[in-house]
Amino acid sequence: MLSVYNHALMVQLQLRVLRARHPTTY
Repeated sequence: MLSVYNHALMVQLQLRVLRARHPTTY
């Protein structure tokens, strides 16, 4: 449970970073 939950948090953080780097793409 914790591993899956942590993985989801990591994915969300990566998406936020990608959006921050490329705001025009998203």
